Amino acid sequence: ILVEYEVLEEAGPLAVGFSIFDSSKNYIFATNTQLIDKDIDSGRGLHRVNIGFPNITLFAGTYTVSVGLFNRNGTVYLDFKKDIVQFYITAKKHIGEGAVYLNAQFDQVKDGDTGSNVRTAATKWLNMEFASKCNLRCRWCTLDHSKPATFITDEILKKTLDEVVDSGRFELDQIDLHNGGETLLHPRLADLLSVIAQKRKDRGEFPQVNLLTNAMLLNEDVARKIVDSKAIDFIRFSVDGGSRADFEDMRRGAKWDVVRDNIRRFIRINREAGRKIKTGIICIIPSGKKNTTDWMEAEFRKLLAAVDGYEIRHLCNWDGSKDLGIDENWGDTWGDDTDYKKGKACKFLLKDLVVLPNGDVSVCCADLNSRGVIGNIKDNSLFEIYAGEKRREMIKKFFAGDKDRIELCRSCTGYYEG
Repeated sequence: ILVEYEVLEEAGPLAVGFSIFDSSKNYIFATNTQLIDKDIDSGRGLHRVNIGFPNITLFAGTYTVSVGLFNRNGTVYLDFKKDIVQFYITAKKHIGEGAVYLNAQFDQVKDGDTGSNVRTAATKWLNMEFASKCNLRCRWCTLDHSKPATFITDEILKKTLDEVVDSGRFELDQIDLHNGGETLLHPRLADLLSVIAQKRKDRGEFPQVNLLTNAMLLNEDVARKIVDSKAIDFIRFSVDGGSRADFEDMRRGAKWDVVRDNIRRFIRINREAGRKIKTGIICIIPSGKKNTTDWMEAEFRKLLAAVDGYEIRHLCNWDGSKDLGIDENWGDTWGDDTDYKKGKACKFLLKDLVVLPNGDVSVCCADLNSRGVIGNIKDNSLFEIYAGEKRREMIKKFFAGDKDRIELCRSCTGYYEG
């Protein structure tokens, strides 16, 4: 940002700062104030301001950029309104006693907007829930099992893939075929995987496709369908506990012997087929246990060693919709719950979208019960939903330190990046 000024009379020390507001005058963000000169008597000056902008997405529309020039007589704001796609702001104005002229220029502001000059969304991963129900009743899960069972249709799947792969609006790193329900419950799983495989074949370049399962239904027939589909790059298994007893206590309805044998058989089938799907395990451990494997039973450690990689996690409260009695003060996975008060927004809100089986779109993969729904893909494009007012308002509340005003996020720890 180039700041050009002319002092008509003695002005003293000058500093400059910038704020941006949307068309409704809602505050979005402000830069820190930077000193231009320690002391100015008179004459012209030119100052280049290097501004570090926060990690946010701006959308197409009318914005007000308030340029604050500070001197001993106070602050004067200059307001300009322009479309934010590669816009330039230039102004020259006499600002009164103590007087300066100010010329401020913004060069080629990049964003993920909704106008005719659209580029891409900030979304990096997309969850598609194949089935809304689950065959387990895990102790630390908030999924509402009373809601109707819904399965994603070919129409919803194809429309979603067309938008995230062909529209040019998204640059996804990965597609996750799960959310709250168990993916393998879908009665037409093989058909859906063939849709993904065909899209991958047609496109060439394609995001990594991941599948997460509790592995209870991963019999030989299902395993071969997954391997033969050529749709999946990475399959992960939910295997919690660290011991047979803890596993069956935490993952209620699951049987250790069945899950262990199903995973071993999948690894063998995958290897024999020469279709190297990467394998992994997500292991949530009981409270008070170390984030290591040395305390685990030998049979449990052996299963962890059989996959390509594993991730050990502590318990979390998900979206906070149900009090699970979990202490999250260990702080090694999610982050500091006070980070939103420092002008940060949750990584899930910024970079994730979830398409549910009925076409509803949620903002967060930790939202297991559709509390964060912001639209439906049958009514609007996924990008229109992404860039819509509901999601934007949630982001604004985070940056304003008002996370507690968002019902979905109020009781959730959240996940923040530096």
